Amino acid sequence: MDSKVMVSYCWHDKDLARKINKKLNESEIETWIDVEDMGGKLYSGMSQAIAKSDIVILCMSDSYKNSDNCEKEAELADQRKKTVIPIKVAKTVIPDDKWSAIVCAGLIWIDFTDEDVFDEKIRELVDRINKERGERKPFAGNVQTDGPLTDPTTSPIVTEDDLEIVENNIRKEWKKLGRRLGCKDTDLTTIAYDSDKEGLEEMVVKMIRGWKENNGKKATKSKLKDALVAVRRQDLADQI
Repeated sequence: MDSKVMVSYCWHDKDLARKINKKLNESEIETWIDVEDMGGKLYSGMSQAIAKSDIVILCMSDSYKNSDNCEKEAELADQRKKTVIPIKVAKTVIPDDKWSAIVCAGLIWIDFTDEDVFDEKIRELVDRINKERGERKPFAGNVQTDGPLTDPTTSPIVTEDDLEIVENNIRKEWKKLGRRLGCKDTDLTTIAYDSDKEGLEEMVVKMIRGWKENNGKKATKSKLKDALVAVRRQDLADQI
């Protein structure tokens, strides 16, 4: 694909934005990012960059949402019907009356404010980009695997033994695993609330059983293995 991913950011957040951009390039995603602070050349350069991009990443922060230039970039991307992926690069709350609340309405954010889960968030971002493009590529991050990601189109459905492997071994990382399997945050929050007295084990059971029940034939071994690898449980993926 010739189209690029544009990384739109405020100069104040350049260090993290460029770090994210570098990881995207390592994952074979071609990007456009302003590394020279275009200044007077902003409008022609911005317009060309958006025109050549199919996806625009908005690196949201207080500095970004208060920047006139960043506002123009985001609104132009929205007007040209580009796929917009908002990511949070600083602790910030978007007021309802801000332009950013309109551009990002209904979109799922990726939170990059926790350095401890940076690689996990990069994986999530790469997966989102590939999904938007209808592609499937392995993530070029720090999580090591023995080969390419498994092919879900030829993978059998998970078995009772597979579910029990998860139930008996997954604990504190259960929410991360749920997200990797496609569970909604609202559902995970409900599980945590309803199972608070029973503890982590019951939360894991409800999450993994609910995933299988809701996905039916799409609850495949390959999806479960990929999700386990994503949360750094290669040891369990090898048992599936």
